[in-house]
Amino acid sequence: MDFNKIDWIGLPKSQYYQTTHEKTQLVLHHTASGRGADGDINWWLTDPLRIATCMIITHDGRYKQLFSTKYWGHHLGMRNIFNQARNKGSVAFEIDSWGPLVKNGDKYYSYTGTEVSSDDVVYYKEGFKHYPSSSYFRKMDVVGKPVHYYERYTSYQIQSVVEVLQYCGTLYKIPLDYNENMWEYNSDAVEGDPGIWAHVSFRKDKLDCHPQPDLIQALKTL
Repeated sequence: MDFNKIDWIGLPKSQYYQTTHEKTQLVLHHTASGRGADGDINWWLTDPLRIATCMIITHDGRYKQLFSTKYWGHHLGMRNIFNQARNKGSVAFEIDSWGPLVKNGDKYYSYTGTEVSSDDVVYYKEGFKHYPSSSYFRKMDVVGKPVHYYERYTSYQIQSVVEVLQYCGTLYKIPLDYNENMWEYNSDAVEGDPGIWAHVSFRKDKLDCHPQPDLIQALKTL
């Protein structure tokens, strides 16, 4: 892992938990926000519920580290008896990304109506998940319909994902085998099976992360 790519931000201690627990899972999220980590960090700072991940991976592949991987914050938001245990027992990472996009003419837009370059779009013919509710998605009449377009995770981000998963998997002795079923709700993930998972593994209503082919290819190299 290239530690020179880490920018230490450091959340206030009131925004995460400084207790250590056995780590058995590595969980990938994406931010569903525009470029840059500042907005996500500022949003977390307004929330007293200690919602956070230890790192945000920016589009250029840098790590914005908010607290040590040995500590924890709420990041799964499950409404079941496993929620706190899974949050404590996992290391979570955010990939900076808009997430789902809608096509209007020959242009692509996020849930805020922000245009995203067509060069940064990945297409899923069969769709992946369904559009959540937002004022722009309601305006475009796509809420509840299959999502065919997402902002593409950059090659720099994917490389950094590989590096940090390899590092943390080795550090905490977490299996790095690729889980084919990580892209859908999975009782194995919820009940604590060790390994690499995504937010969608734990919740049916989430869209992060999407199964970008080159991300899958990279995960299979671990």
